[in-house]
Amino acid sequence: MGRIPAEFNTKNRGAARESLNLGNNLAMLRLASEKAEENRFFHLDFHPKNILFSQETIGVIDFELSASVGDPTYEIGAFLGQYIYWSVMNTSGRVSQNAIHTILETYQHQVGDLWNTRQSRVVRFAGATVLSLLIEETNIAEHDFRNILMCTAKTLLA
Repeated sequence: MGRIPAEFNTKNRGAARESLNLGNNLAMLRLASEKAEENRFFHLDFHPKNILFSQETIGVIDFELSASVGDPTYEIGAFLGQYIYWSVMNTSGRVSQNAIHTILETYQHQVGDLWNTRQSRVVRFAGATVLSLLIEETNIAEHDFRNILMCTAKTLLA
């Protein structure tokens, strides 16, 4: 007799259902994103190492992943996901919340009425980015950080 797959084990059903929900949310995001594609410049690799700051300027480097077709909400969502992830890892709390609020307010002002159709994708891309970083980073020593980040990703992807 073979082993019973883990997802059928009563102890693991909750985790399997949670994984299925997460997978469904990511699939829905992908479909919504494909419908929203536009022709324009997309950097596609915003993260702290590719954004340089000085007192007068902000610069972006590393353009090898750039594209000319994509979902405009990916850029801001991925940027926010990176910001959220590193804010949790560095326990920067209130300062980060204020910065995220300012970033979203500025973006909303720039896109105007488009915000109504883009908001949910921005939030879900942020969640997908947090989840991706969490999966990539296997050396998170603090169990609490892992739990906080997983809960954050799930909430943003819901």
